[in-house]
Amino acid sequence: MKAIVGIDSEGHYLSVLHLLSRLGFNEPSAELVHVEEVMIRAGAGVAPFSIDTRSIDSARRDFSEKLLKRARGEAELVGIESTTLYCLGHPVETLMDRAGALSAELVAVGSTHKSAYGALFLGSVGRGLTVGAHQSVLISKQEFFPSGPLTCVFATDGSDYADDCLRLLARWRPSGIKHLAVLTAVDKLENGQPPKAIKTHVDSLVSHLCDEGFSAKGHVVEGSPREAIDAMMESTHADLLIMGAQGHGVIERLFVGSHSLQEVVGSRHSILLLRKA
Repeated sequence: MKAIVGIDSEGHYLSVLHLLSRLGFNEPSAELVHVEEVMIRAGAGVAPFSIDTRSIDSARRDFSEKLLKRARGEAELVGIESTTLYCLGHPVETLMDRAGALSAELVAVGSTHKSAYGALFLGSVGRGLTVGAHQSVLISKQEFFPSGPLTCVFATDGSDYADDCLRLLARWRPSGIKHLAVLTAVDKLENGQPPKAIKTHVDSLVSHLCDEGFSAKGHVVEGSPREAIDAMMESTHADLLIMGAQGHGVIERLFVGSHSLQEVVGSRHSILLLRKA
């Protein structure tokens, strides 16, 4: 598993390193990328131009290099082999470009929402990756210990794309997932029971996961997607919400009923958005 990890100056990246470690991907490695955003406004009729990195204040560059050295040490402590990169540019575009250049399967950022900067970082970088990245995206929003099994909720709309994303997860074989709750929300149950076709489909997904060595259980519940997710995350004490994110440039129907980008990025849960290759 090759990941690109955004390294922020406030240390929110620690949560995503710990989460990556706990997921237990096979042979995890990461490029740790700290992007110093430089905004240059060209005058009318003046073409944009590049900036020589030598013009950046040496103190800021030294800080960034020390930050990356510290991040690499933290990655080593949790068993993730890593390299580092310091560059200038736009954080979202840089992270996506590096993921493409290195054929990474995952782009990951962290935020604890404990500060205005953290909320801004998640709102801009996390949102940008969610909308624009061709790769799967991991957004960690809470502190994580560096070890211990995870309980996860996989929210699905029953679409072929969501099925493919679940199979992608199974192929990745994250050994750190202790249990997967497969969740589908419907507008209304029939006499307290889920529609037969939907229940049959969820049962087939659970059967596939069990065949692949996971512990899994299906849940078809009545209510809005957001309500269903919040309730399931709370009742199972889940650490991570997993979804298939269909399309490039827009989040479409993630499961039964629409679920807006703001809800995906703005929820309090750590999220793994899967995109099939």
